[in-house]
Amino acid sequence: MKKYLLKTMTFLVLAVLLVFPPVSAKALDLNALPSVIGGGHMQDFGWESISYNTVGGRDDSKRLEAIKLNTPGEFSNKYHINYKMYVPRFGGWLPWVSSDVQFDANNTNTYAGTTGQSAEAKGVQLEIRDNNGNLVTDRAVIIYRVKLNNGQWLDWVSTPSNYKNINYDGTWIDGDYYAGSIRSANYITAFQAKILIH
Repeated sequence: MKKYLLKTMTFLVLAVLLVFPPVSAKALDLNALPSVIGGGHMQDFGWESISYNTVGGRDDSKRLEAIKLNTPGEFSNKYHINYKMYVPRFGGWLPWVSSDVQFDANNTNTYAGTTGQSAEAKGVQLEIRDNNGNLVTDRAVIIYRVKLNNGQWLDWVSTPSNYKNINYDGTWIDGDYYAGSIRSANYITAFQAKILIH
């Protein structure tokens, strides 16, 4: 009797799903999202601006050693980005830096990563905060990814709390709260980030 009931219930659920398919989450056009602005410090090239949504990447053998990020346009009135980089030579994750701090290439507290140290960065972590310093988990999402020296772009990532609350499909979220490859010999050569205010 239990097997019959289970088969009947399974059949009914499948029939309902065929007649009334679930409404899919909003499709997200990554090209339509505004890019985070700022720049990065590239091995042998120095500081360069984010161009065509990307900093770095023109030479996969050159390290992206540091980044400076800003919140684009009208978003900066409400939000700022906190970010940091993973640099093994200096003990792993370096301190958080905020996009609301004025950039100064001579002040390491105004960018994430290192310059002039020939140090590989292996991870990037970002979060959005409102202008009161509160972590934003329901009104905005930031997605980002890195390219490694093997030429591979890794999947887009974001904070899981942003993903769950915004309720977009998870094709660009791999569940990690950082982009990079901190447990491998690879290092970061390029970086992209997009922001969506809900």
